[in-house]
Amino acid sequence: MKSKLEKVKENLQKLIELNPKGNFKIGRCLTLKEIELFEINHKIKLPEEYIDFVTNVACFGFGPNQGLLPLNQYNDLRHRILENDLQKEFPFTEKKEDDELYHFDDSLLNGVILISDCGCGDFEILIVNGEEYGNVWGDYRVSCNGMMPLKNIKNEKLSFLDWYNQFLEKQIDYYKKYNPKE
Repeated sequence: MKSKLEKVKENLQKLIELNPKGNFKIGRCLTLKEIELFEINHKIKLPEEYIDFVTNVACFGFGPNQGLLPLNQYNDLRHRILENDLQKEFPFTEKKEDDELYHFDDSLLNGVILISDCGCGDFEILIVNGEEYGNVWGDYRVSCNGMMPLKNIKNEKLSFLDWYNQFLEKQIDYYKKYNPKE
């Protein structure tokens, strides 16, 4: 049985073959030493799937929404540093509507790193501390859609590699349907 990382690599290659003229720019891989330094500096342990991806596939670039954000931008929201603390736990386990979030400030982003910019101030985030550790959530407060765990069609929460692979599979389906080679 293929690992999740092998499936991501396979699907990325399949996508490149389906659309050879596509813009699949990705950043270099990080070293384990770079990951270790980040973890020491922030006194956290990054999820293993995220480490596998950024050390074997890419640390930023082609990905969901406007692409993957580099790890060094874990809390950089358009050059405004968020008041998040990676050592504190992410406070939620289930979806929160906007009206439930008004009394929170940026501290509700404790224990998260930004992984994808959705545009217009919305982000997808990876939980690096707390009960939701390793899961990907949507922070859609700017578009008045609250915060929620991202899920697959079986209503299961998505880990980092599941989230990225789901994106790749949707891209593959699109290019199979609209085959740009023809």
